[in-house]
Amino acid sequence: MKKGKGMFVPGKKTIKKPKFILEFAVCLAVCLTVSSFLTNKYLEKRRADAIGMLDEEYRSKSENVAGFLGLYADAKEISYIPGMAVDDNWDELETSMYIYGMITGEYGVAYIGQTEVMRVPTGYYAVIRFNQYADKPQGVLILEDDSYMAPLTTYKDGKYDPVENAKRVARYRAEGGQIESYARMGWVPKIYDIFWETIYVNEETRRFLPGKVKIVDYFKDEAVDEIDLTPQDTKGYTLVETDGDLQMWLHGYVDPKKTEEPFSEMICAAGRGGSESMEKYWPLWNFRTTQTYLYSQSVFEVLPITSRVMWIQDMLAAVLLALVISMIWYQRKKYIWRIFEYRKSTTEAMAHDLKTPLAAISMYAECMEEQPEKTGEYTGKIRENVSEMNQMLEKILSFSKSEGGGSTLAKSSVDMDKLIRETISKYDGLFAKNKIEVKVYKQEDCVIKTDENTMRQTIENLLSNCAKYAEPESEVRIFITAGKLEFSNKTSLSDVNVEELKKPFVKGDTSRGENGTGLGLAIVDNNLKILGYKLDLELEEGWFTANVHLK
Repeated sequence: MKKGKGMFVPGKKTIKKPKFILEFAVCLAVCLTVSSFLTNKYLEKRRADAIGMLDEEYRSKSENVAGFLGLYADAKEISYIPGMAVDDNWDELETSMYIYGMITGEYGVAYIGQTEVMRVPTGYYAVIRFNQYADKPQGVLILEDDSYMAPLTTYKDGKYDPVENAKRVARYRAEGGQIESYARMGWVPKIYDIFWETIYVNEETRRFLPGKVKIVDYFKDEAVDEIDLTPQDTKGYTLVETDGDLQMWLHGYVDPKKTEEPFSEMICAAGRGGSESMEKYWPLWNFRTTQTYLYSQSVFEVLPITSRVMWIQDMLAAVLLALVISMIWYQRKKYIWRIFEYRKSTTEAMAHDLKTPLAAISMYAECMEEQPEKTGEYTGKIRENVSEMNQMLEKILSFSKSEGGGSTLAKSSVDMDKLIRETISKYDGLFAKNKIEVKVYKQEDCVIKTDENTMRQTIENLLSNCAKYAEPESEVRIFITAGKLEFSNKTSLSDVNVEELKKPFVKGDTSRGENGTGLGLAIVDNNLKILGYKLDLELEEGWFTANVHLK
């Protein structure tokens, strides 16, 4: 093709042997990049949902505190309103403050006007309340001091430490229902809850001391241990057995350092009413709180387990996907490379084999010019080499036909003993020339339904192989059974990979002589595959055997 000006003519592409490690590395890089992008997008959505849930909890609990603060302030200021009891609202306010701290982990202070009325407790705390119908102390009961729980910090290496367990509950709160699944798989540290079996109550101060407690697995809700935390001095407190009458028991922890943070949120009476007339009759109250800026937290802080599980899971999936894709891609390239190498080696082998008779023809032609008186002799030699070339080409065409496998098979009943003996007679001259004796051992009748022409070509190639490569003055043994044919001959070959002999242009003797093309066994193997049979080759103790499995 004539190249025009500025025309781009691509160069020939060289086919190189593929390297699996390189293919895998490229696929892995692509899969990891895509997986990382998708995982990051998914986790960002999960993070946004989790932060929304936590923010909703924060607002809900702070509004509860504000609501009870408003009721308490109202009842205190306007005590004549029927049904409003200051003490009841104080209990509800106190309970809501403790719940707020436990759920959010934030610190807050309640004000009426400029007067502080209550704080969210810091450190560890516990709150309980009995059912209102139980014959037990009523109202909210609060743990006197967290020092009474100190024995749990050292008992059994501190695994029941209430502070650490409260922190874990807060840490994994955003995980939602999945946390139980993670816990069952051992991906979450054990978390324990405390159930009060007995307590010591001071009804005047509404404080209690711990007695006997039951340690409960937080996720399985099963008792795992019991311990008596009763202090030595319980003077002024009355022993109370819970008897399953607890309506509520809370354990929370608020970091004491939260008291050093500035308040970032405030809910006040004006925000609820917003009119001057209401301000005139309702006292100003407000609840001021700290709030960790949730939107600044990474997904690993908000969802510590889910984020890691997803990354590990997706990275493993990316590696497996890369392995599968790279294996498929590698096998495809390897297949193409093998075809390329096969064609290259076949072409080189054909050229090498045809070069010998062509060189001989050229030499005898030159001799004819130099010695006209010997023209008859040299003409005969040229004919011999042409005949050899013709046989080679026929073999190559036969091999090409057997490799393609496109011919239609005409199956008929074939007596293998008869076919083998007929074919032997065709090579009598070659066997006699090398003083090779052929012995046929018919052990069973062998009549099969197959394509006779293809099978005949197969037997011819097997016998031709025996005639050319058997040791002179030896014997060829042929065993016939119902399901197997064996062709054995003595050989000088050793340390040869016999399976390689099935490949085209491969000889037992790697030097290319005049004995053959190295296509015989390749044709046999291809033909037998077309017919649905199998060829096995063996080399043992100086005997080369070709086994044809007919079943």
